[in-house]
Amino acid sequence: MNTIKKDFVTNPLINNIFLLRVDAVYDLACTKVSGIVQEKEYENIVEGGVNDYVQLREKPASKPNILQVERYIGEKYLDPLPVGKRCEIPLVLYVDRHLDQFVGAPMTFTFSGCTVLSKKYGDLDAEHSGLMTETIQIAYQQVTVVKKENEIIVPLWGFDRSGKKYQGIGQRHAAYDKNEIRKKRMEEMSRKWPERRSAKTDRQTKRGG
Repeated sequence: MNTIKKDFVTNPLINNIFLLRVDAVYDLACTKVSGIVQEKEYENIVEGGVNDYVQLREKPASKPNILQVERYIGEKYLDPLPVGKRCEIPLVLYVDRHLDQFVGAPMTFTFSGCTVLSKKYGDLDAEHSGLMTETIQIAYQQVTVVKKENEIIVPLWGFDRSGKKYQGIGQRHAAYDKNEIRKKRMEEMSRKWPERRSAKTDRQTKRGG
């Protein structure tokens, strides 16, 4: 018997953690990526006689899709996408749930047949401060989308609602400092009270002891 599969849309993928890889070498941190479209062009064919249905026939593409990539311009600026460049290797856009973990990303876009059309820089305004940006327009012929169906989500860290693990659950990313004084060393360096009291009590002082 056929089994009906349901999509409960639990733990949806967020849209603010992504990375664009150019020429399989350069990783670009982008502020915004738009224009991701999967589209085919069709022409209408009207049949003769009494027919309420319009036939659709696929026709050759008449225009490329445009991908817009917005980036900040800052320290150690890298420009692997100059105007007029034709990318021999497809551009790859990774979308993930956590930063710095794009290996095995749950969703990947691959853009083939890319050509850099233009580049627009942000406005300069002496009266209003802001961040310098550039917007790159890239024409691409085709985009392939790969989404992991059996994704295993491991949280970076979270509270254990059952209360059994006081340290929490998930991956922990604590920074380890080699020069940090550990608990055992702190106990050795800490002041220990002597077995005999060196201070005299009020009764001993009155007695002259």
